Amino acid sequence: MDSPQHQLVKSKFRRICVYCGSSPGKKEGYQTAAIQLGKEM
Repeated sequence: MDSPQHQLVKSKFRRICVYCGSSPGKKEGYQTAAIQLGKEM
């Protein structure tokens, strides 16, 4: 079975904002998850 071919597509977006809905100092996991999501995107 052939593996799917992946093509990199240049995005027109240069930045992304991820709203995590958390105040600084509260539930740090939300901030960490938002940062990780932004890096993955």
